[in-house]
Amino acid sequence: MAAAPPHSQFDGGAKYFDYRPTAEALLLERRRESALIELGWRVVRLTWADLDRPELVAARLAAAFAAAA
Repeated sequence: MAAAPPHSQFDGGAKYFDYRPTAEALLLERRRESALIELGWRVVRLTWADLDRPELVAARLAAAFAAAA
């Protein structure tokens, strides 16, 4: 099976605190991530703070694409 391309996951506080109890949100998030990993996806998690360092984001994404090649 060919490796799946990287999947970026943006982590903002709203999805953990604004829509459902935090424990439930975290459990659902972990299930989603596990399902992607089991399908061969490489997950790169990003936050708002990461966007202040675009060179780091670019390096992390490049490494994920290289690992998937």
